[in-house]
Amino acid sequence: MRSALDLSQVPDVSIVLVTAAASAGLLGGESVALITLVVILTMAASSILISSGDLLASKFFDRPSYSREDTDAILLGSSENADTVFNILKNFYDDVIVVNRGTGTPEKASLDDTVYGDFSHEEIRQKAGSESAETIVTLKDDLDVEEEVIEDFRSRKLILLEKSPQLSLSFLDASADYVVNPELLAANELVERVKND
Repeated sequence: MRSALDLSQVPDVSIVLVTAAASAGLLGGESVALITLVVILTMAASSILISSGDLLASKFFDRPSYSREDTDAILLGSSENADTVFNILKNFYDDVIVVNRGTGTPEKASLDDTVYGDFSHEEIRQKAGSESAETIVTLKDDLDVEEEVIEDFRSRKLILLEKSPQLSLSFLDASADYVVNPELLAANELVERVKND
């Protein structure tokens, strides 16, 4: 879907450039006609991909064969608290999978416990075992990921990270079990340390 949208933007730019080049006398009529034909074909192909890309893909490609079926919890993203959160999840669950777009992962997470990629892709979700996951925790304040998790995994325990009080309330209304504000958490921890000293 994303590649089809990207593909649909290329012809628009091409038409503008060809028109500018033709009006400046840099291109002849045959060249403009050929480029226009290619642009129209590209636009038609991208329209077909946008409207029925999933159906076409299922005809030509098999579903990813690698899929976990024993995942208990999924940890999305990475932050300075990733090690702590991963260890806490490991205390409660046997199989915790880390999904991250970057290279940072919790220290104790093995390669078998790590999936690199964007959780919005079906293949990454299958590799992480999202079908069997009981709990999903986000570590990045990423609105797109949080909204997708809420929409697609309403029946799971959802623990999200969000700084905005308004979004936090909307996430709780939408089915998130917990919404953690990292700034408030850090402030509370600082207050506790000052009290103890």
